Amino acid sequence: MTNQFKDHLQAAANMAQNGAEALQDKAQDFLEQQKIPSADEIKQSLGKTAQGLESASPPCLASFCDQVKTRPLSAVLLSLVTGFILGRISK
Repeated sequence: MTNQFKDHLQAAANMAQNGAEALQDKAQDFLEQQKIPSADEIKQSLGKTAQGLESASPPCLASFCDQVKTRPLSAVLLSLVTGFILGRISK
């Protein structure tokens, strides 16, 4: 009876070991297949995205951005006042 218990225990330990090794192999294969982009690739991708957004934006947005660039303090104050008013209205 004791030998059977040891055999079953050894078989369970072997199955657990084999399962852990298989899982480790799958994880290693997954990590090897993943491509981590370099900093230059990320920079180029962000640049392309920014260019796409600039070309897709309406002309009024460009004039608004120019206005904010020329008078940033006025833009911030206007945003604060607008936010305050909308906040008071929504209560």
